[in-house]
Amino acid sequence: LLMYIPYLLYKAFGDFMKVYAQALDLKNNKELINEYENHHRNVWPEVLEGLKSVGIIRMRIWRINNRLFML
Repeated sequence: LLMYIPYLLYKAFGDFMKVYAQALDLKNNKELINEYENHHRNVWPEVLEGLKSVGIIRMRIWRINNRLFML
């Protein structure tokens, strides 16, 4: 299940800032989830540069059991 939920969160620098949320369910397998987390611990510089180039200045991801939530 993949959901994109665009919404306006707060006013920043005199303009509204768009904030996007995404929820994703991983396979409910502890071994695979650990492997997924280990793989994503060290983000490649090219990925960070790509995110910044399209205006993404901050990203947070939480995991509860097998559900990921990105803001």
